[in-house]
Amino acid sequence: MRTCRIGLALLVMGFPLSSNGEAFFGLARKDSEGLKKLVSSSILSLLRKDKFHELKVRPDFGRRVVRLSEGKLSPAVEVDLEEYLEAQLHDLLRRGWYAHEGQVPKDNPSKRKRDLEIELPVKFPKVMERFLGRGSRISVTGMQKISLGGRSEWTEGEVSTVAGRASKFPSLTMEQKYRFTVEGTVGERIHIRMDRDSERTTEWENTLKLWYDGDEDGIIQRIEAGNTSLSLPGTYFAGVSTQHKGLFGIRTQGKLGPVDFTLIASQEKGTAATRTFKGMAEKEKLRIRDYEYEENFYFFLDDRYRERWQKLRRPGNIVEYDPADSVVAITVYLDDGNPMNNEMDRMGWAFYDPENPDSTRPGYGEKGYFHPLDPTEYFVERALGYIVLKRRVEEGQVLAVAFRTAGGERIGDDSGEVLRLKLIKPRNPRPDYPTWNYTWRNVYYLGSKGIDPDGFELRILKEVPGGQPQEAEGGVPYVQLLGIDRHGEGGLDTPPDGLVDPEYIDFERGELIFPDLRPFDSDSNMIAERLPQLYDSKDRRTRMEASKYFLEVSYQNRRTKFNLGPNILEGTEVVRLNGRSLKKGVDYEINYYTGELTFIGAAADEASSPSSEVEVKYQTADIFGAFGRQKHLLGLRGEYRFWRERGLLGMSLLYKGERTPDRRVKVGAEPSRNLLLDLNTNVRWESGWSLGRFRPKLELSAEMARSFPNPNTKGVGYIDDFEGVREFTSLGVGRRIWTLASPPVGKDEDERGRLIWYNPYERVPITEIWPNRKVAPTQDRTDVLVLDFAPKGGEPSSWGGVMRAFPGGGYDLSRREFLEIWVKGEEGVLHVDLGAISEDAIPNGRLDTEDRLING
Repeated sequence: MRTCRIGLALLVMGFPLSSNGEAFFGLARKDSEGLKKLVSSSILSLLRKDKFHELKVRPDFGRRVVRLSEGKLSPAVEVDLEEYLEAQLHDLLRRGWYAHEGQVPKDNPSKRKRDLEIELPVKFPKVMERFLGRGSRISVTGMQKISLGGRSEWTEGEVSTVAGRASKFPSLTMEQKYRFTVEGTVGERIHIRMDRDSERTTEWENTLKLWYDGDEDGIIQRIEAGNTSLSLPGTYFAGVSTQHKGLFGIRTQGKLGPVDFTLIASQEKGTAATRTFKGMAEKEKLRIRDYEYEENFYFFLDDRYRERWQKLRRPGNIVEYDPADSVVAITVYLDDGNPMNNEMDRMGWAFYDPENPDSTRPGYGEKGYFHPLDPTEYFVERALGYIVLKRRVEEGQVLAVAFRTAGGERIGDDSGEVLRLKLIKPRNPRPDYPTWNYTWRNVYYLGSKGIDPDGFELRILKEVPGGQPQEAEGGVPYVQLLGIDRHGEGGLDTPPDGLVDPEYIDFERGELIFPDLRPFDSDSNMIAERLPQLYDSKDRRTRMEASKYFLEVSYQNRRTKFNLGPNILEGTEVVRLNGRSLKKGVDYEINYYTGELTFIGAAADEASSPSSEVEVKYQTADIFGAFGRQKHLLGLRGEYRFWRERGLLGMSLLYKGERTPDRRVKVGAEPSRNLLLDLNTNVRWESGWSLGRFRPKLELSAEMARSFPNPNTKGVGYIDDFEGVREFTSLGVGRRIWTLASPPVGKDEDERGRLIWYNPYERVPITEIWPNRKVAPTQDRTDVLVLDFAPKGGEPSSWGGVMRAFPGGGYDLSRREFLEIWVKGEEGVLHVDLGAISEDAIPNGRLDTEDRLING
């Protein structure tokens, strides 16, 4: 047989970032008790103009990293969030230059014309001409691109079955891109502008605006509809930025004598935010639960290394170190569980004991397709026998090694055609597996890399039912009871000082490493309540329910750049340094797409001072529509200018309301409203004479405000209503996943009847099973499993059945409450057995060929 593929690619989409370099964080021994960072580098190369790559981006904001992958065949790469945003900024500028280069004529940019411009022969009545003027026109500039593609794949000679029905009709895809601007006038005073681009990140960037220009001497000066903004100069207590954008509604500007006024009624499409930080160091304070340790990053290579580490980290122990056990050569292998790339991998086995392979007992052997990891993807502590991976080993993946010690011992063999490796992490690890304790569960990520030790604080507290968390037990702090505070700053001979000893913290990697591998269930510490469930259970919910302790961490990260988050509305930021407002381009630069704020000039030196205080108010676009929340803004602003425009007296009346479609609102997402009255004045005086090179100036400002808030208009909020909480495991109805059942308890083979199970070729309409379910026209049918049973000899005691194993060879059903089966039948009795079931379908007590490969 041969496989035929027919494809048509008309368009390749790009992503504004590619990663050709590898980011790796290595470790080296600092002393017998500490870890130190060796390497921290990542290279994010910009895309070439003529070549684009499609990348999958998966951010992890908690760890401040971004995982990048280039398809299924390439391993994922993690880079720092700041480096990713910086490279994205450079690439954005480069793309903007190329776009500008392609749009402007090279010979003469002034020759660029609109694609379509039409004069509309519309005549207005004379009464309307007095208000609108004469003439109307419309102009359109833009482009539209439609790409069609199709792909058909089949195998010649393949028999069409229920499980696979190949069709030679191609699957069609269509992609549409457009970018256009429409401008028009109705008369001379009504204007319209619409600007849309399918490639923009947020809908807010696509604008629609209609405005009317009145007479200079009229009361109504201007009326705007569509995307608009509200300006509140000189206000600070109003809770909005000087330029309040992100509004969609109607705004009216007018003049009554010497008073200028603005009326606005709008919906808010943006979200107001305020960030404060001190001395260019964002204040971080977070809580880490005892079960939130870093899992599947650190691994021991063998039991002996684990035992030696545990003895080494305990005070007073003398450890005999054998240099012959040092690792001199090692290769780390991974089976990523992806069958699509097995052709590039090597087939083999990974055993708990490669010298005495055992594949019959669960957890002692794993068969798979392995590929070697690049040495830059992990770090090896050769003397102590453990490895640290750059990225987590996921569930369903197998980790194995082959290494050689200084004494000549070889663990694992990768020289043959079939690999025989040392198993480190099985595909689905369980607490009763011998490799369960190879994984470290004593490393906690502190939320950021590159932490400044100055100002770093870490406390360990225990929750007390009905009371405040306690930091000590019997007068001794938990940091001392758990072994991470053994001496003071003066040295090893000084008494504990209540602070975590520096040898247990890697500030560069942002990790805390407890000396015990089971810190909250160790024989060496002195806490009264131990929690073995944190380390002897795979179920996360069990760990959460057992949790009693938590880490409280606070620190300041000094930076030269500060990230506010993406999609900031342009011109909405107000940056204040030590109480004074800064100017864009003079004191700071900001990228609205990435949200990166950079201080420049003298402001950079002032902001870097530890005593400086920076406050930033800004607005961000709601990318997902605020998840159904509606925000309204109604306002009136009046301004009276006096003393030859050098004085200002202003009044603002604002009403802000938020509504949510949720019937039961959760705490933190309550509907609210607020009425604000604000009065402000500003007077500027500048002398007509000078003192040398200086001219005296004086500016006085004052503001008074009163708000009438209602933080929850419904008066009640739910912490959790537990609606929609559902966990389920589907056993499937595919014919091939079910096999002939072994005799149940109380039955024998002589009573087995004739049973045929199959999936009908014609699939069943979903509404025949669930009449009230709404289905899409193209997804209105489903597969069913038919059990066609003929009793042996017509005896009522005759039986027949099918069985299958749970995924992973075992499953915890202790928390499951229901078993749901939809059955259509008129005769017979259906029995369901759950638990340990014999696989001996032919009850002869021997290992037959029930588990042979389907393809022979």
